Amino acid sequence: MISDIQSRLEEIEDLKSVQLADDLEENLIQELSLDNTKMPAALLYFGATKHQPNETKMYVRQQTLKSVVVLLYCPVADLDALEDAVVRTVLGYCHTPGHTGMEAAGAVTALVVGPVCIRRIEFTTRYLISQQ
Repeated sequence: MISDIQSRLEEIEDLKSVQLADDLEENLIQELSLDNTKMPAALLYFGATKHQPNETKMYVRQQTLKSVVVLLYCPVADLDALEDAVVRTVLGYCHTPGHTGMEAAGAVTALVVGPVCIRRIEFTTRYLISQQ
């Protein structure tokens, strides 16, 4: 799922880099927040997974909400257009027929350092998990 989202985001011409968080060394993640030459960039990772209560009495059947987070590193002046492009690109992506299309769940500014902004954009999908 996350690799497919990465591929979709790589199609955004204005992004210089789209990477999975586990592909980067920790110090490089720190540098991305301040290095204007590596921006705009997106960093992806899995967010929280939430399971709803069991729906049946005879066996376990639950709705699951899974999230993917995109950290968008960019100049503050470019944030609005880039965030819109990221959301439009991920919106509706469906990992399997059992998953709902990705929805934008929210976005928050994680850090602003001078002209650089890091925006945390969260997307969610729902699917049914069952022991049968």
